[in-house]
Formats: sequence, structure tokens, C-alpha cells
Amino acid sequence: MLRDVLYSLDPDLALYDIAPLTEITESFIAPQQFLAVLLSILAGIALLLAAAGTYGMMSYMVAGRTAEIGVRRALGANRAHVLRLVFSQGMCISLGGLVVGVVAALALGRLVRPTLFGVTARDPMIFASVGALLLVVALVAVFIPTQKAMQLDPIEAVRHE
Repeated sequence: MLRDVLYSLDPDLALYDIAPLTEITESFIAPQQFLAVLLSILAGIALLLAAAGTYGMMSYMVAGRTAEIGVRRALGANRAHVLRLVFSQGMCISLGGLVVGVVAALALGRLVRPTLFGVTARDPMIFASVGALLLVVALVAVFIPTQKAMQLDPIEAVRHE
């Protein structure tokens, strides 16, 4: 139908591959959309692995320091002191990893620059939001083993060793 209308306007017009503009733009954008979805899925998996790794590391550290925490509690340390001890150590490690990740992202940002639309490779809002998300995940991953350390019975912890 569109071909007939255009032919009636100009019979000498060479017409081929007529398609709506939305179809043409979708065909050009489809590879970038697929890449964005794939990278989002991989980023989600990486976030889960980071959370599981942080949780595992903190659980291992708390399990290894059970006797020390028990002795501290037996000598009068309250739950807040144990919380501060374990939580600060876990968050220092997490913040160190975040700093290394930000430096690496800034250095390697030029590699993803051709695939970005509407943002720059060094967009401060993106870095701030991703950093905040990683800190929240680290807080949760560190808090669970810290909760377990705070609930240790000092006598049982010393007797266990």
C-alpha cells in the first residue's frame, strides 16, 4: 500500500526495502540491547558471588576467632564491642575491595565507551549508585556473621576450643 502511494507520487522513484522507521531503528539497536541485557545478567551474578564470598570470608573469620571472642566476652566485653570488632574488620576489607574496583573501573572505562549511550564511562552518578549498592550488599554479608559472633556464649565458645 505504501509502495503504491509512493509510486503514484513519482513513478521513476526506485523503491526497495520499505519498512517503518521503528523496525529500522530496532534492527540497529537490537545488538546493543542484547549486550546490555547480557552484561546486566553477568553483573547480577557477579554481585551474588561477591556477596557469597564476603559472607563466606566473614563466617570463616568468625569461626576461627570463636575462642578469642569468647575470652573477650568472658572478660567483660559487651555485644557492642564484639559488633564493632568484627564489623569494622569486615567493612575495612569490603571498602578496600570497593576502592580497588573503582580504580580498575576508571582505568578500564575506555573499553566500554563505544557501547554506552546517554552516559559517559566516568559518570559520577553511576559510580556512586553502584558503590552504594556494593556497600549495602557488603553490609548485609558482614552483618550476618557479626550477628552470630555477638550471640556467642562465652563459656561455650571457650569450652569448644
